[in-house]
Amino acid sequence: MNANVIDDVVSGYLKRHPNAYRDISQMFIFLCGFNISTANKLSTLMNELDVNSDYQSDFQDCILSGYKEAVANKNTPIHLHLSHFDFQVFYNEDLMQIWTLNTSRARSLKVGWLMSYRHVTIRSQYASYIKLHLITCSSTWLRSLLSTLLTLDHKVEFELFWCKITSLDHVVKRTLRGSGMSSCVGDAVSETDILEKVAVSIMTDINNTCTFQVSRDCPGLWETLHSKNVNCLSIMDMFYSLWMCAGLKVYHVPSSLSRSLASLSQLKTLTMLLSVYIDLQLPPSLKHLNVYYDILSSSELRHLMNKLSACAQSILCILEFGCGNEITKYKVNIIPPEE
Repeated sequence: MNANVIDDVVSGYLKRHPNAYRDISQMFIFLCGFNISTANKLSTLMNELDVNSDYQSDFQDCILSGYKEAVANKNTPIHLHLSHFDFQVFYNEDLMQIWTLNTSRARSLKVGWLMSYRHVTIRSQYASYIKLHLITCSSTWLRSLLSTLLTLDHKVEFELFWCKITSLDHVVKRTLRGSGMSSCVGDAVSETDILEKVAVSIMTDINNTCTFQVSRDCPGLWETLHSKNVNCLSIMDMFYSLWMCAGLKVYHVPSSLSRSLASLSQLKTLTMLLSVYIDLQLPPSLKHLNVYYDILSSSELRHLMNKLSACAQSILCILEFGCGNEITKYKVNIIPPEE
């Protein structure tokens, strides 16, 4: 089979039957061992059909088998196309080589704990989904990734599923050491039990829009935001919904979040859904503030109003809160009207 057959016959057939690319997987694997230039062209066509399909794992297996066949028969050059990568179940050196060939066209990447100590370069301008599962990463690496995502001209969802984010904040580390907890005083990327695992969804979009949905407070996470070029930022609890209005609990490191917010020199709109009041440091660029608190006392409300009044710029603020002192047994203790 030559390239003309791919153009004249196979291409026409697949256009009429888009899902049939999975039915020619054995022919594709055979071509990888027999005629690699034709297999490269066929992989391009098959990958285009697979990009938006529900069978991406099957197609990855197909490309992987074809790659192994080409290597076994010493057929070069290998330029097999693949846009969706899943390293969650196992680490595979051959799949890593295929990733290297496709970093510029990758659309999604899923990485599990078996890849924790492997270096993965993300260069694609087309990526729309990245998932890291049960790994340890540093806030420095996350900051670099966020900078890249904010330059893209489309929406990207980046998920950390129960991962550890190590912090460069030595103040936080000293505080934790003073509390009797173990600490990592060496390289920030070394493993440590200081920080519990966290689930995070970060979504970036055009016009430097960014949304953080977080399962729990995490100092390394807020360092990710520091000095980023963000115009519109939303921060909320990952499990927030219209049926269970619960804000993010920022109990342990509110100063880390507040410092990062103050460093966002381009921030125009800030939306936050929080469990309790924290002292926010707002950047001079801020024009719109939307904030929801599960509970807010009268003194905290006065403090917030005084802080907003002291700002040099005009800020349109939409404030929503439960009026009370504390929550006990899932019930807000209501503040008397005279207060």
